[in-house]
Parts: sequence; structure tokens; C-alpha cells
Amino acid sequence: RSRLSRRMLGFDGAETNPAKIQQLAPSASRKTYGHIGFTGTCFWVDPVHDLVYIFLSNRIHPDRTNNLLAKLDVRPKIHEVLYESIKEYNQRQMLMQNGL
Repeated sequence: RSRLSRRMLGFDGAETNPAKIQQLAPSASRKTYGHIGFTGTCFWVDPVHDLVYIFLSNRIHPDRTNNLLAKLDVRPKIHEVLYESIKEYNQRQMLMQNGL
């Protein structure tokens, strides 16, 4: 992985330029990799958290100037909800194992 680019071996990773929009959830590990397609579809694989996130969309409807997915941070927000759900599940499992 280069310090100058978010690209790594043909995949995307976390954005290295703080001035650009981050497409990953804040909770994603540094080892997360994936791809963002032109139509807004994306996938991310986080081997640390054993998570695969696939988002299917048609960003170019009604025309190719539609940029709401990026403007509203839809993909990273949904991605973060998955991490929050995993965290809550793990906390519940720990409580159940401890009989609480």
C-alpha cells in the first residue's frame, strides 16, 4: 500500500488525503479493501472484523450528475451501522456468557 494513494493491489482502501471524502466507515480496520464503482455500487472486505459489505445502487438515475450518495455519505454511514451492530451483538454475547 502506498502512502500517497488509497489504492492497493488494484483495490481501494481508506482515503489517505484528509481533504477528500472518506468512503469507509470510521470503524473499518486499516486492512479493509474493496472497490467503488461508477454507478455507486461498492464492496468492502474487512479481514480483521470478518465482514463483507456489498452496496448495490444506481447512482446515475435519473442522470449521471446525481451525486447524492457521496454528498450524503450514504455508503460509509450504512457501513458504520454494520460495525455498530457487530459491537452490540458481541457485547450481548459477553453478557449472556457471564450470566448477566
